[in-house]
Amino acid sequence: MHPLPAEEFLFVIPPPPHSRYSLGTGTRLFLGLLLLALTGGGAWVLYLLGSRAMQQPGALALLLMGAALAYVLYFLYALFTFMRASLRVEEEQLISTEGFGSKRIAIADLAGYRTDEKWTYLHSLSRPGYRLRISNFVAGHAALLEWLSTYWPNLDLVQNWEESEQLQANPALGRSSEERQAKLRQARGVARLLNWTGVLLSIGLLVLHTYPALYAPGIALGVLFPWCVVLAIWWYRGLLGIHDKEEGSATARGPLPSVMTALLYPSLMLAFRTFFDYSVLGYGPIWQAAAAFGGMLAVALLLGTSALRSLKSARYGLYATLVVSSLAYGYGSAYLMNGLLDTATPIPHQARVLDMRISNGKIDRYYLTLTPWGPMQQPAEIKVPGQYYKTLSSGDTVQLQLHPGWLGAPWYEVGAP
Repeated sequence: MHPLPAEEFLFVIPPPPHSRYSLGTGTRLFLGLLLLALTGGGAWVLYLLGSRAMQQPGALALLLMGAALAYVLYFLYALFTFMRASLRVEEEQLISTEGFGSKRIAIADLAGYRTDEKWTYLHSLSRPGYRLRISNFVAGHAALLEWLSTYWPNLDLVQNWEESEQLQANPALGRSSEERQAKLRQARGVARLLNWTGVLLSIGLLVLHTYPALYAPGIALGVLFPWCVVLAIWWYRGLLGIHDKEEGSATARGPLPSVMTALLYPSLMLAFRTFFDYSVLGYGPIWQAAAAFGGMLAVALLLGTSALRSLKSARYGLYATLVVSSLAYGYGSAYLMNGLLDTATPIPHQARVLDMRISNGKIDRYYLTLTPWGPMQQPAEIKVPGQYYKTLSSGDTVQLQLHPGWLGAPWYEVGAP
């Protein structure tokens, strides 16, 4: 990939404008303050979750604490990495310092470079997968990039060209080059339509509780829409992916359109709605149905995108999207359908209020501690709507409706007639 033989290479390529590239003082200060603020925010969330876990121990509280701790540690490491990031250009080699160590590539072994929004990557010719990286925020980065582009290829452009040629030569996508190009343009239009529909549907699912008349059709549409995306992937098999089009630089994103947004956003929003819709008492049937629904979606996506895995750009985030969307869709759809499709007659119960509390935050949450009722053999705390909470006092009697659940996972309503 070198424009000149390796033996002449070192004698022809002039050195870059600077021998060392690192963050400027102003950039270092700005990024340091930003990362410290993010780390402090994570530490504050960790403290709040820890306080809550002391009051109400449970697996969910511990899981959230672990996630907050991982967040804090990640940004501390990112801060340390940014502060140390530098590139040194010597006569015969490039040396990058980052995090706890350093890496080097001989100039004669440099295959080319790639760029994205945050980093520039320098790839080895003799060691596939081995690379150095330098932050795009270092002082003199523009001059460094100009030096690299003068003497080495942009590997993103090379990859994009190779993948475009591969698609144009694939007879499974059409009998002629014109037919393949037309089909690719059509797939791009379908991808745009599905992605925008997915965004609008996700916004609708977010505010669905404010429109009770639209709740049932909205949830049904949310459950069915990911399968419309799967159908499009199979219809345009080999032309539609679920890769991350934002990963890498614009030239590295490849010629294939992606429906990642259309698949991921509604699936995540279904899972998000489970925090607000229905109060479930037994999760066993829901976990079983979630595994079945999510597993079917994952298999359909895995088979539908199998023809794309030879294209490197189509693999950016593919498996992450597949796993996250399948898990979120499986759990969200099972949980919501358990309540939405439950048409059995509920069993009425009564309980007395033992204690009341409000959990203040960006969204206030209201809790009642009730005497044993129905399947609850011990006094237990439940969450109730704020408007209903404000009508009660300690010692009052509340009405509850116990539903069997479409999947067999019981759920209840408080204050229902």
